[in-house]
Amino acid sequence: MKRLNPFILIAALAPLTTVAHAEDTRQPASPFDAGISATHHATGRIVKVDGIAGMLTLAHGPVTTLNWPPMTMAFGVQNTRLLDTLSEGQTIDFEFAYDGSIYTIAEAQPH
Repeated sequence: MKRLNPFILIAALAPLTTVAHAEDTRQPASPFDAGISATHHATGRIVKVDGIAGMLTLAHGPVTTLNWPPMTMAFGVQNTRLLDTLSEGQTIDFEFAYDGSIYTIAEAQPH
């Protein structure tokens, strides 16, 4: 039985260890992933206003600060009185942030 030369084995595995330690240069998916708190801006069309849950469902455009493509998602609102001024189908510009558990709209203006 032939024995494997340990120097050949080390030389063969060396490139794999280099790849394992490569720096990840992708941006995090959310401020929570990065350990930071940031405010983000987007424009979206209101799909649903849920006053009971204090939520707005928006079909929004891309959010460049998060590398998000356009999508439809629900947001909490910082001040539920904002929901009284908005209606389904309306387009708004809005500022939002991640509070550790949900993305929350701080400000919204009709477009």
